Amino acid sequence: MVAAIQASILLGALFGGALLDAFGIAATFLGSAGIAVLAMAVIGSGKGLVRPVDPPDP
Repeated sequence: MVAAIQASILLGALFGGALLDAFGIAATFLGSAGIAVLAMAVIGSGKGLVRPVDPPDP
């Protein structure tokens, strides 16, 4: 999990910097909005991420 977070930080800075250099500050905001929409599409409602709770024993 830590490696995934570190990779995200590295790649975010890399792609954000490339967008900033190539297209300006507005491109970084549009890029992050696109990633957010993509993440919502992949995750959906999130119901599949939650484990069902076992009922207590009687």
